[in-house]
This record gives sequence, C-alpha cells and structure tokens, in this order.
Amino acid sequence: MRIGLLSIPFLMSACGALNTARPLEKGEHRVGVTGGGAVLKALGPPIPLPNLVVEGQSGLSPVQGRPLDVNYGINTTALAFGTVGLHGGVSHLLMEQNGGMPSLSVTERLHFYNNWLDNTKESEMRKAFFLNQIDLTAGWNIKQHLGYVGIANYLDIADPELTLAPFAGVQWNSTKKLFLQAETRYLAINRQPEIVDVPFATFGYGALSITGSIGFTFGGE
Repeated sequence: MRIGLLSIPFLMSACGALNTARPLEKGEHRVGVTGGGAVLKALGPPIPLPNLVVEGQSGLSPVQGRPLDVNYGINTTALAFGTVGLHGGVSHLLMEQNGGMPSLSVTERLHFYNNWLDNTKESEMRKAFFLNQIDLTAGWNIKQHLGYVGIANYLDIADPELTLAPFAGVQWNSTKKLFLQAETRYLAINRQPEIVDVPFATFGYGALSITGSIGFTFGGE
C-alpha cells in the first residue's frame, strides 16, 4: 500500500460522517457535527485524530418508492491548517427492514482536499486530493433508535486501489429530534502500509477509527 492511503490526507477524508443507514424522507433535513477519526498513538495514550466535520443531509424525492437523500460537509480541522476539505454525496435505500432482516442502503460520496491555503508549504507541494467512497450499510431500527453495520471502499482517484473498511455504529434518537451517534471503522483493513506518516492503532493492516456525532433532524411530515 502506498503512503498516501494511510497519510494524514487519507485519514482526514476517511474520517467519520453522519451515518446513511436510513436515508431521509423528502423534505427532511439533518445537521450535525462529527468528531474523531483514526486512533493515533503519537502522544502517548491512544486517542482519535481530532477531526471536526460539520455536515448536513437533505431528503429528496423517493426513487422507486424508497428514500433518497444528499449529504454535504466541510472538515473544519483541515481548514484550520490551510487545507480545504469538502465532501458531497447521495444515499438510497435499497431494501426496507423486514423483521430481523435489516434494511440495506448504498452511499456514494466524493471527498475533495486542497492545501493551497497552507502558506507554510512551497507552491510545488500544494496539491488537490480526491477520494471516492462507497458504503453499503445494513441497519436495524430498534424502537426509534438505530444500529448498523457495513462495508466501505475508499478509492484514491489518482491511484485507484481496493481499500476496504468494515464499520459498525449506533444512533440514539430523542423524541425532540436530537440524535447522538457512535461509530467505529477499520480503515484499509486489506492494506499493509510500507511507510506511515504517524503511528496509529493497527493490527498490522489498516487503522482503527472511532468517531462520535451530535445533531438535529427537522422538516418532513
């Protein structure tokens, strides 16, 4: 695995986001903040990368009677270091939950990072970075709450390789539209890095990631 796929740009773009296990209905909106990321060991005790992503989701007209939504966000931690980090994507519910059989959704998301605002780097070191993400998520509604598992693939547009990341998470929803989310991913589980930029929690392949989110859902019926 080349250095880029476990470097800071990859770890920032592959950090957490609001889950898409259950796409929003038409007219619904969700705003939230997600913190955390790959678990670093550079400062002593393992701690998640201090990423802070502000994002939203908006429900569109359903496709074949099943929900479709768009998601969009900005990485504010990257911005503080002179790097613009944006993402946008779409999610669709492929199958409804049926008893113990989970619902199934798919998400297509594109991440864009550009460090042109970083004045500490020479001009030849300022570059754009594109990462394509596809998530396939199985979810279970438990009363008003949600549990989910899935598999993601991250594809560096400049150097496309299969880079898998299994994940699992839970979402607690209050009756007043507040929600809390906790998620863990094992980034690049099928890749063993030849070189790494920073030490992180790993079992020899990939990197462990832990994130938490808080936000509100509004609109809709």
